[in-house]
Amino acid sequence: MALKNRIASFVGIPVVVILLFLILTPGLIYAQTARGIKLVPDFTSIVISKVDEARLTMKVANAGKEGEFVDLQINTVPRGWEARFTDFSFNVRSLYVAPGKEAEITFRAKPPADVTEGDYTFQLKAVTQDGGVQDNLKIVIGIQKEGATTDKIKMVTLYPVLRTPAGISIQYNIDLTSEGKADRTFELIIKGVPPLWTTSVEPAYEKKQISTISLKSGETKGVNIILTSPDRQAPGEFPFTFQARSGSIQETLELKVEVSGSYDITVATPTGRLNADAVAGQESVMTLWVGNTGTAEVKGISFSSTKPDGWDIKFEPDKIDTLTARDIKEISVKIKPPDKTIAGDYIISLNAMGERSSSTKEIRVTVSTPTKWGAIGVGIVVVVIAGLVGVFVRLGRR
Repeated sequence: MALKNRIASFVGIPVVVILLFLILTPGLIYAQTARGIKLVPDFTSIVISKVDEARLTMKVANAGKEGEFVDLQINTVPRGWEARFTDFSFNVRSLYVAPGKEAEITFRAKPPADVTEGDYTFQLKAVTQDGGVQDNLKIVIGIQKEGATTDKIKMVTLYPVLRTPAGISIQYNIDLTSEGKADRTFELIIKGVPPLWTTSVEPAYEKKQISTISLKSGETKGVNIILTSPDRQAPGEFPFTFQARSGSIQETLELKVEVSGSYDITVATPTGRLNADAVAGQESVMTLWVGNTGTAEVKGISFSSTKPDGWDIKFEPDKIDTLTARDIKEISVKIKPPDKTIAGDYIISLNAMGERSSSTKEIRVTVSTPTKWGAIGVGIVVVVIAGLVGVFVRLGRR
């Protein structure tokens, strides 16, 4: 029996150790993976000419459980080179990366005027502001002779000319193909767009703005150009260009947007008041203005109304064939409530409907009864009172 107990106690020791290991190991694993910062470039080595500026898109990835403030450093820069991290319009030295997310930046390096052929190494570093987590990255940029490359980029779009109303965004889908031996980063440039228009370039199937794109040798990627004209843009044709450039290598695509103008009609009253007076059984007239506040003419404007049962509402004229931009037409609206309409307030809607625009105004109509019915009512009251007086007089005599 004693031997059996000793064996049981001896076997129990490993069991306890295993249980402690299973309990503590998840905590140790979590502690090891709770934070993580990584620099993830599109390329780690590219080739440019002496007059190029290298642009490399990369991501700062946070694999940890908490958001991190990350400092960006360039620890090794070859003599005479200018190197920096940038966003769309400014230099970046530090950034915030949410847990499990990525932040995109661009590394740019410009060689000196006297640079010679060869490979140049840059040491990049991303480190959390408390110094607890970091990642290092080596980038190699090769310099070749001007004119030594046969690389080029090809851009294709199925629809170089698109049409849209003013103020409505329009999208061009473009495929870019790098035709050459070297991996390259291309700067994306839109030129010739009129003032006050908004433009952006986005990767296909992604909702974020980009100013550069990295392509491996023979690789094809899609981008979307999104243009939006001002709401009051006059109709017309507006050509512009889209350019992809990497130093001396570039390609330009000729594009054009046709703006048809904006269509917008508005219904209003000359005084701005949205009420009218009417008499039961009688026709009253109010004035309505129909204006074209858009930049293109609106055709085929007709009128209708929403009204209580039995009401009669007519428009003169009952239609407008064409209303040019900034023009105003005056319409007479004839309103006739039924004879037995009870005095009070009623709501009617007056509607103008064109081919590409419509407008509605609600009008409160205050209805009163005709004067003759008032006089009849007074007469009836007088007769009733006279009859009552006569009754009282006869009763008094008795």
